[in-house]
Amino acid sequence: MATLHEVAEKFNITHDQARQLKEGMSSTWDVIGSDAYDFIEYFDSEAAMIAEFTLDAGRLKTYSATKADWSFVSDHPMAIAMGEAVWTASFV
Repeated sequence: MATLHEVAEKFNITHDQARQLKEGMSSTWDVIGSDAYDFIEYFDSEAAMIAEFTLDAGRLKTYSATKADWSFVSDHPMAIAMGEAVWTASFV
């Protein structure tokens, strides 16, 4: 399992941005996750589903408890890959 530091390096973001993204995805998933599990069969993994549901359609900006500049997740295909990696990464 990769660390947040390794994911940050891979996607050319700061460690703080990776941490904010993981925390933002988590708080967003806390709000919307119970409605999303009906769609798990359409995804390759739980991480892929969580990345898609939290990063698509502005949900991160709407539901995240972290008020950050999310412009670094605006490139959809890269953002989803980064979200999957961040979601499964360990903090250390």
